[in-house]
Amino acid sequence: MVKTKLTIATLLVTIFSFPTAFAWDVSLSAYRLDDKVQDDRGDEASDPIQPALSIGHTFDMGLGWFDNVHFSPRLGYVRDLEPSRDSYGQQRIEHIYVLYDFVSPIAESTFLRYGFGSFLKRVSGDGGSLTIPNGSGTATAYRPDGTKTSSTATTNLGIDYIWSDSGSTGYRLAAELHAYQILDNKRRWLAYQLSFGAEF
Repeated sequence: MVKTKLTIATLLVTIFSFPTAFAWDVSLSAYRLDDKVQDDRGDEASDPIQPALSIGHTFDMGLGWFDNVHFSPRLGYVRDLEPSRDSYGQQRIEHIYVLYDFVSPIAESTFLRYGFGSFLKRVSGDGGSLTIPNGSGTATAYRPDGTKTSSTATTNLGIDYIWSDSGSTGYRLAAELHAYQILDNKRRWLAYQLSFGAEF
């Protein structure tokens, strides 16, 4: 929990250190890890799509020779809706993430998004163990007892498309790839996020 509060505080300090802002936006997202999990029959399955909510702010960095580079951090929340499938009750999995992204225009209304991020994963459960299929035999898996938190760094790359109606409201459609632990060949994995939001 201390890591979560420290990360959020760091983002807020960063946000208010830039005096010139282009826009706030609030976005709803579909988030999916490109990771394989085991279902209750022991078969390989893909992680389901999870809902996410984020808020972002885009700033003019005011560096002159970086006129086409804007700082665009985001604070978001992902809720894992996948239920547990055994007698030990529900487990709750959620992510709080901070993206330290930059955006640069590459075409009319289209921006390249790139940067780094930190995903904090919190898993809560009632403990216990269960037996799962493992090849021709079985293995024992242990459920979390209480609340456990871990953090992982990401490298981000995506595209934003932004347009507006005749009023003051703008709209944002974005696709972004998050590469977890990009320098670790054995533990690297990817996540995808598709977002739609409103700017004001």
